[in-house]
Amino acid sequence: MQISISSGHGFQVPGAVGIIDEVTEARRVSGRVFSDLRDMGVPVALFHENVHRNARDNINSIIAWHNSQRGLLDVSVHFNSVGGGIRPGGIGTETLYRTGNAPMGALASNISKGIVAATGLILRRGDGTWARDNLGFLTRTNSGRAVLLEICFVNSEEDVRLYRWAWSTLCRMIALELRTWYESNA
Repeated sequence: MQISISSGHGFQVPGAVGIIDEVTEARRVSGRVFSDLRDMGVPVALFHENVHRNARDNINSIIAWHNSQRGLLDVSVHFNSVGGGIRPGGIGTETLYRTGNAPMGALASNISKGIVAATGLILRRGDGTWARDNLGFLTRTNSGRAVLLEICFVNSEEDVRLYRWAWSTLCRMIALELRTWYESNA
């Protein structure tokens, strides 16, 4: 069994754009986390969706890939944005999980706290987690164990500064949290 990681959105389906671009940065982070996990000896697979031109087909392709992996854990890497243009202050990081899935809620909390420890970003929504029951990635991946990382906000000057400053440490921290979870659940 493995950890299956995908970058959010797709090459032709733009995500959030601000000071940085979600698609570009999600690919960088997911690729580095994949490499770090592989170097740690954790079975891992990585997917970037490059074909589809609309959001529905894009997410369906990502979910289909995850479901074809039959992994132990499904992880999707994203960046976020809020309305109002570029903001100077920090907005933070959060990790989403399916409503009612307490084990994934605990993992989401550990990931968000790890990101904060690595970067100095703030925890969004109090504890850095958000239970959702209306996101296809969280509700339609077959493993029942899925988290969606919102690394930081692309339109926050402070978030982007901290993300850039601690990029490699942030990726390593995510990999360490995922490895710890994997070793406890494999």
